[in-house]
Amino acid sequence: MTAPFRVREISLLEFRCFKTLALAEPPARNRAIALVGPNGSGKTSVLEAVSLFAPGRGLRSAAADRLARRDNNGDTAPAWRVSLAVARNTNTRRLSLEAARGARKTQKLDEQKTSSLVLAETLPLLWLTPAQINLFSGPARARRAFLDRVVAVFFPEHALVLTRAERLRQERRMLLQRGGAEDAWLDSIEAGLVAETVAAAKLRRHAAARIRESLLALSPPFSRIQLSLAGDALGDSDSDGDSDGDNNSPDTFTDALSAKLRAARNHDAKSGRSAVGTHKMDFAVRFAAAADAADSAPASAVLASTGEEKHAMISLLLAAARALHTAGRSPVLLLDELVAHLDNSVSDALFAELAGLELQVWASGQELARFPSARFARCELRRNNDGTRAAEWTP
Repeated sequence: MTAPFRVREISLLEFRCFKTLALAEPPARNRAIALVGPNGSGKTSVLEAVSLFAPGRGLRSAAADRLARRDNNGDTAPAWRVSLAVARNTNTRRLSLEAARGARKTQKLDEQKTSSLVLAETLPLLWLTPAQINLFSGPARARRAFLDRVVAVFFPEHALVLTRAERLRQERRMLLQRGGAEDAWLDSIEAGLVAETVAAAKLRRHAAARIRESLLALSPPFSRIQLSLAGDALGDSDSDGDSDGDNNSPDTFTDALSAKLRAARNHDAKSGRSAVGTHKMDFAVRFAAAADAADSAPASAVLASTGEEKHAMISLLLAAARALHTAGRSPVLLLDELVAHLDNSVSDALFAELAGLELQVWASGQELARFPSARFARCELRRNNDGTRAAEWTP
């Protein structure tokens, strides 16, 4: 089994509430790391800084121009920077992100400009925040975004597939609304859109199949859910990415989706939407029937209690982490204020599962007592009288 990835150092400059911060992983690397402090001390901002190295906008979904520090007068810093030292075995890489006011974000690996795809390959990340606890009762786009982040850790190219598909979808929409585009032009765009949509569906199914397998290996209370995909380009199915739903060939789906797009041109021109695309997928989680009765259908997570929804989300995260560990892509996990929403027994079970995988975990919370020193290396963050923040490791 390959060694896990570890964030050894975090350095922040003019980022969020931090003028500067230098935080190094403590020597006891067999423990999870807890960032502890009151609201406003900067715990989530540290986790957010790490999350920015995944495709997208990080765990707060903030644009780059919103990340620079504001001083007590409300003035914004002219630039911000985040840098990490990431280790695997004896190999350490330096990752950095920075942006000046009004400029695009610059990404570097070992001080050389690089792409978001390379950074995602260098540091696999997963996270869970309080906002995701009620994911199943929220809009489909939020569930899709969660799953796509997981898929992109398995397959970093997935983020590029989604970007290309969205660009083609928007180009088609503009041509249809403008009117007068030649059929050949639209045919070409739609062929590209179909290809990217099918590619995304296959990657989603590959990842979902691995997560399903890992769900079976979890211990209670994280082992009573079933995962299924719905509405993707290959039809509703629980199969993996190697089977194209109902045993149809890829050409069958490509031809059917192309015909669907062509037939929907007039409708899509008026509505401004697309009948086909990566945005049509959703996933569902269902709880196994309590008595496992043969005539009893599993209960949907949408109808579950708040506690069961929490267990379902944590189960998905654990199963994804386990599957990635098996695939040699052991992720760094970011858990923002999660323990405040869990009973002590559930929290203990969660961190026991993670300890068994030997993953690096960065967690945050307000109460030091929720993070026992036997399991956590604990860093206390505080806000000074002058508005600056300080961090100190505590026994």
